[in-house]
Amino acid sequence: MNESLPGGEVPPTSTDGVTLAAPPSTRHPISRYSLSRKRDQRLRRFRRQLLAVAPHLDDPKFAPLLNSFGRISLLALDGYETLREGGLLNEDGELRSSVDTFQRLVGQQLKLGRELGLTPTALNKIRNEKPVDLAGAFAEGDDGESG
Repeated sequence: MNESLPGGEVPPTSTDGVTLAAPPSTRHPISRYSLSRKRDQRLRRFRRQLLAVAPHLDDPKFAPLLNSFGRISLLALDGYETLREGGLLNEDGELRSSVDTFQRLVGQQLKLGRELGLTPTALNKIRNEKPVDLAGAFAEGDDGESG
């Protein structure tokens, strides 16, 4: 029994009468909502991992920069995977334009990373700093004053 597709089309069948894969128009695409949730989940995971390495950034004032850094980092990772799979050269043997896009993404990622203090030098400096004891500093200042 042949079922018809939208528009009255009949699905392709093999010689033994088995229905082959449905054409793309009848497949159920992943919803935009689902893709958006997946993307947001990736960003949250990236942010958690980043804050584990740089806990000094766990402050609401850094949220916009952290989100931008995370989005650009994930785009760069995806772009790199695409370049790896497809190669650096197009069918004409020329460098793909996506190489330039990837390079710009990495440049922006580096710039944001510097702004956030995520360079190895900055992270080492933060790790080696002694925690500030404001109460102790004020107490020492009060003892030394005469008045």
